[in-house]
Amino acid sequence: MEIEDETGKKGKAHTVFAIAIRYLKDDLSSIINDRISGVFKPDEIVWVLTVPAIWDDGAKQFMREAAEEAGIPSDKLTIVLEPESASIYCRHLPLERSGGEHALSTFKSRSRILVVDAGGGTVDIAVQEVTFNGAMKNIYKASGGDWGGTKVDDAYTKFLADVVGSETLLEYRRTHMEDYLF
Repeated sequence: MEIEDETGKKGKAHTVFAIAIRYLKDDLSSIINDRISGVFKPDEIVWVLTVPAIWDDGAKQFMREAAEEAGIPSDKLTIVLEPESASIYCRHLPLERSGGEHALSTFKSRSRILVVDAGGGTVDIAVQEVTFNGAMKNIYKASGGDWGGTKVDDAYTKFLADVVGSETLLEYRRTHMEDYLF
């Protein structure tokens, strides 16, 4: 599978993802070495990559293979759905309660959590419940759709094309790509 950049150049999606994952892995490894050198060995790190809830098993396997190409061993990699990961994260956020009091959020057992993860490409939704042992249990299967921020971007681009004309917008994009992206 190939993907296309803003200028129309095509590249193998697998390679692009692997390069991006390698960059993040190497950057984090560098930070760890700078700040807490000697505390962790590389083989002690378990890497977690999140993916949209709408991704099928083939897409998850694609991500796993890209991560392996980036130097992350399969036995040190966990693929997690984005909204499920977000709900676990939310359990440990500081909460502001009435009266301005702050507390660390540790939801009590039987608490139900709805997470709506509105990202760039997708909007993912998960409903989970905290079990008696503190684990998270899915109430409904994580789901979502292709409704993310890029849809807003596409609608805005169409609006601009309607206002100034498609050719003018394409020329501006070609000659002022940095400004076009912002």
